[in-house]
Amino acid sequence: MLQKLGQAYQQKFFRTEQLSPPLKRFRVYPQTLDEIDQENEIFLDFKTAKEEQYGGWFSTGMLGIALATLLGLSILIFNQQANLIDKLIGAGGLISLAFLVMGIPGIIEILKPLPTPWRFNRRTREVYALDESGQLYHAPWDDIQAYLSTGTVFLPKSGPMNAAVLEVQLHRFGDPHHKLNIALGMTLGGQRYQKLRLWEYLCTYMDQGPGFETLEMASAAGKRIVEPDSELYNPHAPVLSPEEEKATQEILNSPVVRFLLWWDKHDFMTRLEQWAYRRALRRPRKHAWPEVVLERCRPDGPTTRLVDIELTPEVQKSLTMAESPAPAVLSPAPDSTEARIAAHRERIRAARAAKARN
Repeated sequence: MLQKLGQAYQQKFFRTEQLSPPLKRFRVYPQTLDEIDQENEIFLDFKTAKEEQYGGWFSTGMLGIALATLLGLSILIFNQQANLIDKLIGAGGLISLAFLVMGIPGIIEILKPLPTPWRFNRRTREVYALDESGQLYHAPWDDIQAYLSTGTVFLPKSGPMNAAVLEVQLHRFGDPHHKLNIALGMTLGGQRYQKLRLWEYLCTYMDQGPGFETLEMASAAGKRIVEPDSELYNPHAPVLSPEEEKATQEILNSPVVRFLLWWDKHDFMTRLEQWAYRRALRRPRKHAWPEVVLERCRPDGPTTRLVDIELTPEVQKSLTMAESPAPAVLSPAPDSTEARIAAHRERIRAARAAKARN
């Protein structure tokens, strides 16, 4: 019932367009929003949604504890009517409550390992992903199912919010009928032009490798940004006059705007999230890539695609053996009652003889 309601809601408020197959390209600049884990000539690792949000609970909890500590100190300093013991009890209780409610969930979050990222392999032109249980899913890049859904989400207390979802469909290794959809990038608050830039980034990487020109590079070089396929592009938009350009630059250079930009980059919560994320990168991931993926990510590894070998008898046999439960170890049949009694008497005699010698 809930699934049917969700489909009806999506059909009414969302517009879906197919990006692949065949692979569609758009006249926009490639861009990502800090969604790339690592990138080289062979493969690109894309952060999952959980990895992008890692450290959020921890930073929120630490901020809550800091505010509770400041409030507790204010109770000790400015509350002159209560005695010292009552003030210490009140401040300690407030800090302890904040630690229990906000601090412990944050600490639990940073103790968990990071999930395995999604991998785009240029050598074999494939996409790999692991689900929550560590099962391998994959799809050939040239025939991948990719969709972009854009619409409006109505939140109870926030009102309408734009949403854009870029999804690709993979199937389980050895079982093409078992599908998995993964969403690339953020969902709530996203715009269509952002997803088109992300899609163009992935397409350009798979064709050319790293080192191509992105939106940030073009902006830093002072180029005029022209994106005909973006809803931001308006060829008939009037050109700003020198006075309007000067006024816009004055607004961007105002102390308030500069402070907000500085705070967004160097605030307390962002630094805590970055610290938690760097700490998690030093630990192993939740699931390790299987050998069939790792060997195809080496410079001298095989170039065969997983889709070409997953239905061979050898692979199917290995997958069946891996999924089948291990045979139970059969314990030897118990001896007869007389044999067990005789063995027990023998152990008693041996213990008594050892005790007599001592």
